[in-house]
Amino acid sequence: MNIAESGITLWGQDAKRIAPHVSHECLLEALKLELNYLKEDLAANAGDRSDKAFVHNA
Repeated sequence: MNIAESGITLWGQDAKRIAPHVSHECLLEALKLELNYLKEDLAANAGDRSDKAFVHNA
C-alpha cells in the first residue's frame, strides 16, 4: 500500500513528501501483530462484564 498514491491530503504536508512506501508484506505483518495484541487483550478480559472489558491498550 502506498498512501502517496492512494491517499488524499486533507491537512498538512502532501503525503508524497513525508510518508514512506509500505510494502504489502510489511502491512500484512503489522496487521497480524495488531490482531494478536487485540486477541490477547480480549482473552485476558474474558468473563469481565464491565464496559472496560472491551477497552484495548488503555
